[in-house]
Amino acid sequence: MQNQINNSDEISLSQVADKVKGVFNSINDAFFNLIQFIIRNIIIIVALIVVGVGLGTYLDSDNETFSHKIIVMPNFKSVNYLYEEVNRINAKLKEKDYEYLEKIGITDADNIAKIEIEAIVDIYEFIDDNGGVAENDSKFQLFKLISENGDMNKMLEDNTTSKYYKNHVITITTKGRATQKNLIDPLLTHLENNDYFKSMQKTFYSNLEMTIATNDSISNQIDAVIRAYSSSSGVASSNLVALNEKTSINDLLRTKQSLAETKSYYNTKRIENSKVIKDNGILLNTKVTKLSSSSKVILPLLFLFLFIVIYNFRKYYKNEINKRKAAANI
Repeated sequence: MQNQINNSDEISLSQVADKVKGVFNSINDAFFNLIQFIIRNIIIIVALIVVGVGLGTYLDSDNETFSHKIIVMPNFKSVNYLYEEVNRINAKLKEKDYEYLEKIGITDADNIAKIEIEAIVDIYEFIDDNGGVAENDSKFQLFKLISENGDMNKMLEDNTTSKYYKNHVITITTKGRATQKNLIDPLLTHLENNDYFKSMQKTFYSNLEMTIATNDSISNQIDAVIRAYSSSSGVASSNLVALNEKTSINDLLRTKQSLAETKSYYNTKRIENSKVIKDNGILLNTKVTKLSSSSKVILPLLFLFLFIVIYNFRKYYKNEINKRKAAANI
């Protein structure tokens, strides 16, 4: 009985070994057949690859996709308006409402695939922006709230949070190249054309010029006081630093320095707020490469696949013909 069990185990192991050996032999035969197939048809295979790459390159050149980026800074709390307007234009593109797009000055709208906007995440610039003590304090408190949250990266890139950042990037994807005159300038002109924010800009500049004039007047008065004190004290103008010993003069000097820093800040704001949507950088015609959808990759593979299918079909057909001939001769 024990001998029968042992013999049965040996037979089972022998059958498994034979099956494994058969699998490896099949793989070896398939690999060798592939090598023979390539050697016999090497010229045809190389020709199909060359023709496929050449034709794919030609087709890709007629269907190239480019991206264009505009770095913008929305002023006068116009960030929500900016996002809504960009999303509206993108929706019109999806609807193929080219009449609306041409009305706002965007020509060749059928060549525009999409338009998107996102914030440039810069939390340090967000906190350090010299917008006044109260504003900085509120920004710092917001940053503390974000940092205390478990998923900080998600909070920083969240749409609600991201709208607080200073700079944003508009990305436009087009079929083929574009020019700033035909694509970027009309879009910026349209975004700028808002009566409410234009009136806000006008009021801002009026207040700004008034504040700068007042600061200049105060600064001139401080200079006059210092000159008068210098003359009455018999101190040379080159040695005014000695006046720091006097508390009142020291306070005046600090005030003058503060006024100078404020004026420098306002001059920067004058440049930044020269537009409702201030463009700070434009990058045109960056080629978008999509390897997975590239014709010069797909076509060679397609040609090789069709050749293999046709080759095997002919081989199958010949084998069947030979079988029937052999059966007829029996």
